[in-house]
Amino acid sequence: MAGTDLRVGIPRILRRRARWVSVRLRHPRG
Repeated sequence: MAGTDLRVGIPRILRRRARWVSVRLRHPRG
């Protein structure tokens, strides 16, 4: 229930940011 709402509520912008955050975590100096 909540998981589905979060998935549907998360806009594409947040998804793109998630990728950016992943890169930052892998390359903090990046």
